Amino acid sequence: MSRINQLFALCLCALAALTQVGCGSYDATVSGSVSLDGEPLKSGTISFFPVADGPTAYARIEPTGQYELRTGREAGLAPGEYQVTVVAREQRELAANDAGGPPPPGKQLTPNHYRDRKTSGLAYTIEPGHNQIDLDLTTAQPGG
Repeated sequence: MSRINQLFALCLCALAALTQVGCGSYDATVSGSVSLDGEPLKSGTISFFPVADGPTAYARIEPTGQYELRTGREAGLAPGEYQVTVVAREQRELAANDAGGPPPPGKQLTPNHYRDRKTSGLAYTIEPGHNQIDLDLTTAQPGG
C-alpha cells in the first residue's frame, strides 16, 4: 500500500470514529422566560446543575426576560434531572469605580433562597428535544 493510500485510509478511519462519537452536541434544549412577582427579570443568570454527574448548563437572562441554556459553548444540555438557581442584580450605569476598578455590584433582585440549588425549590426533568421552562419566581420563600 502506498504512503498516500495509507494516509487516506487513516483519515477515513479518523472521520468514521468522529462520526460515531459525535462532536459533543446535546440531545435537549431548554428555553423560557423568567419573572419575579409577575414582572420579567431583565438581567441575571440561570444555572441548571445535574443531579447525576455531568456539566452544568447556564443562561444569561436577556432584557426581555427570555433565556436559552448552553453547556460550555454549545447550545443545549443532556437530558436528566436538574436543580436550578437564579441570580439577578440591578444593572449599574457606572463602567468603573472611582479607583478605576470594576463598579460595585447592583442591588440583588432575587431572594437569597434562589441562589442555592438546595433551597431554590426549582427542580426539573429535562427530556430529549425542546423543553419550555418558564420560571415564575416570588419574593416569598417556597414552603412559607
